[in-house]
Amino acid sequence: MATLTDVQKTPLCPEISEDSPGIAIDLAPRPVRGSPLVIHGTYLVPWAQAELVEPPLQRALVLVIQNGETHHVATPFRGRVLFSDDERETRAGALGHFTMDVFELQGSFAPGDYHLFVSLGALVSNVIRVQIL
Repeated sequence: MATLTDVQKTPLCPEISEDSPGIAIDLAPRPVRGSPLVIHGTYLVPWAQAELVEPPLQRALVLVIQNGETHHVATPFRGRVLFSDDERETRAGALGHFTMDVFELQGSFAPGDYHLFVSLGALVSNVIRVQIL
């Protein structure tokens, strides 16, 4: 089965301004009840912070999944083959994109009240809250 978890830019990856570095995530549409729970994200890590993280930076991405009383932490790119062109150098810092399939990373579909966020070094994304029935 193909994975939706990847480091390629998609049209659903949020934009980040070079004037406002950080991490931003957004939820992909779920057209039917059985659709995967997928987040798309973009990070722009200022050079001073990027130098504190061993490259490639995608390996340091951490997804925190909280569903009611349960939680799961995933580092989906830690063991993946990554390439130098998976990340761009900009004036403001290192720029990258990612897609994470929450159900795949937690091991199964589970209904509930989800709170999702991603961290990279000292940067933390916005929190997405979604109810899965």
